[in-house]
Amino acid sequence: LLNPQAQQGLYKYTSGGATRTINLLQLAAANGQTATADPTIARLLRDIQNSTTQAGGVTTIDANLDRLTFNNHVESTNRFPTFRVDMNLTEQHRFSSALNYQRYSSFPDTLNNRDPAFPGFPVTGGQYSQRIGFSNWVRSLFSPRLVNEARVGYSGAPVQFFPELDPSLWSGSTANTNGFNVAFPSVGSQLTSPGGANATTNAFNNPTPSSRNATALLFEDAVTWLKGTHSFAFGGSATQYTVWLKNQTLIPTANIGTAPSDPATAMFTTGNFPGASARTRGHTRFSVRACSARGCGSSTCTFRTSGSPARISP
Repeated sequence: LLNPQAQQGLYKYTSGGATRTINLLQLAAANGQTATADPTIARLLRDIQNSTTQAGGVTTIDANLDRLTFNNHVESTNRFPTFRVDMNLTEQHRFSSALNYQRYSSFPDTLNNRDPAFPGFPVTGGQYSQRIGFSNWVRSLFSPRLVNEARVGYSGAPVQFFPELDPSLWSGSTANTNGFNVAFPSVGSQLTSPGGANATTNAFNNPTPSSRNATALLFEDAVTWLKGTHSFAFGGSATQYTVWLKNQTLIPTANIGTAPSDPATAMFTTGNFPGASARTRGHTRFSVRACSARGCGSSTCTFRTSGSPARISP
């Protein structure tokens, strides 16, 4: 996350062994570019900064970035009942039935990185699934030389991913992004987006709850016939597979970035950033966008960041 100074537009870099500080908003104003923080982004950055006092600890990554380390509370309940019955219906017929049932409930779903990005942030979801498998079969002895076994089996695994996700989570009192899933850029390191991020790459999460189920239904019959010194086996089976999936994108995603024709590029020069490398100046451009993005209210529109357009993609 941006540290408090970077959130105010103060970008620091090292050149010649000395730390230099550039006020990016003042520089933007001097070059006729947007020089005020967008109220939505400014409020969001304040909420992120305030969350660092609720849990965990903050360490410094560099002159512009901090890292917050904290634990999210997780509740997980897993049940694994198993059932089997064997019954002699008659002397010639034996019935058996077996059931395996597994029920998983986990909130938030840390396996899929759906725990809150920052302490107290609302965007989070769980995973809930059932894994069912049963088999019924009847073994019939029609004669000492003729045996039949009929079997019916079924398996299914309905699962729900993040059913708690709702558009209202992006427009509440905390981390209100006006109904957009804001995706922060990389400023040397990938900033953690308010809607959650991948634990490995820190890439932003998509607002995509989903559910699915795949089932298999099996019918099978086998006959064994002894004739003299010979044994004959006959049988057949039929299986039906069914799958359904439900996927949904709740809200559009606003990706904060730079455009090739960015008119603000001209101010990121060695004259304004003495001793800064091209890489450092590139990080500075993204830092401006992270603290002064301008948005609009449609699913596809233009972000105005320091006078430069960047796309908002749904």
